[in-house]
Amino acid sequence: MTLLTMPEAAQYLAVSLDTVRRLVEAGALPTVRLRRTVRIDPADLAALINNNKARPAHRWPSDAGGRMTRPPAIGPILKKFLTGQNRPLTATQIGDQIGYPASDVRKALNAL
Repeated sequence: MTLLTMPEAAQYLAVSLDTVRRLVEAGALPTVRLRRTVRIDPADLAALINNNKARPAHRWPSDAGGRMTRPPAIGPILKKFLTGQNRPLTATQIGDQIGYPASDVRKALNAL
């Protein structure tokens, strides 16, 4: 196993050295300290990449012919969901809970 220096890790991730330093300071990227040097395990870089992969786009179900079915109107669903909510939620959190993409939730919230 070969440990990487911080500049090597930055090059591997295609980001700046400052970005790698911020990831380390935030605790998102573990380091190995050997005397005065700081090294990064490539397995930790792979884990960082896997943990930050984008989710696949939301897909609505298809009917038997393979055509997309029309989703139900979001407005009534959103109003019902927001009734009784005591804490602020992001559009992404709401979308995850009601099964709609965040962009649709934002549009519906703006229309309310």
